[in-house]
Amino acid sequence: MVRKFLLVFCFLLFGCLYDSPNFQELDYLPLNDSDYPYSSLPRLVIETKDFKEIRDRENYKQAFLQIYEEKNPLSEIYDLEIRGRGHSSFTDFLKFGYRLKFKEKVSLFDMPKNKDWVLLPNFADKTLIKNKLTFELAKNLNAPYAPRSEFVELYVNREYLGVYQLTEKIEVAKNKVNIPKKENSFLVEIDHKYSSQDEVIFSSHFNLPLHIHSPDTPSDSSKRILKNFMNSFENYLSSEKEYSMNELEKWIDLESYIRYYWIQEFSKNVDGAFGSSVYFTWFEGSQLNMGPVWDFDIAYGGAHEVNPKGWYVRNHAWNSLLFSDKNFNIKVKEYWQNHKAEFIAMIDSVDVWSKNLKQAANNNFKRWPVLESTGSWAHNESVSSYKEANEILKAWLKMRYLWIEENL
Repeated sequence: MVRKFLLVFCFLLFGCLYDSPNFQELDYLPLNDSDYPYSSLPRLVIETKDFKEIRDRENYKQAFLQIYEEKNPLSEIYDLEIRGRGHSSFTDFLKFGYRLKFKEKVSLFDMPKNKDWVLLPNFADKTLIKNKLTFELAKNLNAPYAPRSEFVELYVNREYLGVYQLTEKIEVAKNKVNIPKKENSFLVEIDHKYSSQDEVIFSSHFNLPLHIHSPDTPSDSSKRILKNFMNSFENYLSSEKEYSMNELEKWIDLESYIRYYWIQEFSKNVDGAFGSSVYFTWFEGSQLNMGPVWDFDIAYGGAHEVNPKGWYVRNHAWNSLLFSDKNFNIKVKEYWQNHKAEFIAMIDSVDVWSKNLKQAANNNFKRWPVLESTGSWAHNESVSSYKEANEILKAWLKMRYLWIEENL
């Protein structure tokens, strides 16, 4: 009887050690890739404490993370917290994004050390690469900062979840958005998807909802300073029939503004038309600087703006006034002529990235069989293969480039 009791006790003890992700005795997290073979991408293996499901965007769950190569772990087991992230992508899609918050700053894939990271699902994008292409474009156009990222295959609680883009979180830091860390220094996002009840949101005269990301808890006086600047800037745009470029540069940094405009316009990014994920920085005594770029999974012919012809972003908000001025138009044309090579080079980049993701994409679309689907607002076109999705993107980029050349 005693022997039988000891056997049962040992079975329960060691069974708990194996099944629970809270073990510290082992130096690896279990990984079963029998259904989704190794694709050459790193694998991120995450297990939450007690296998708790990640169901919302507000509450973090304690978790562990480890990076794998083909057979063996590449990293130690990290302690972190995880929650869902995204707006429509979280509520509308089965494959959604995650926010990761490590206990200590970590360097992942040679990117600078950070506590905060983002896992982008790119579910609306059947090529999986539109965000990556845009981050690289911004970098090639000498933007002060574009998020660094790495493609991975993700496992959460021993379930394969597909190809994700591990990306830096946009925030004020020396290696990211490098602006002074002081009270009247701001990182702001224009985003109509935030609740109007958010205490760090206010609407400008143009009815643009401005969400302050930094500082975290701005004082009332600090918010007034930003609001006064924004309203004065918009009053200036509305009151002038013709802009002096010297006068305009007192309000906005033209280089950053026009670069940001062309990235959004070339991609015909629905969100970039002052709808969502439009970032800028400003601090007292300076000009408004646009960027960094973010959220392009429904750009380049995705979602609503399928046609590569036609102007789009220039017709919205501040642009609708700026583009009525001939001097501003001249500056915009000059920028295109000086940098159009970087835009057309994106076609070759599609081949590079899609080749790198080929096997991983097979795994991803086995897990999420949406290539032929048109059943979502974000999936407007059925394709027979991952290769076809990328060929369509290349054709769209070429047609967009040629249309701009002919109509600028």
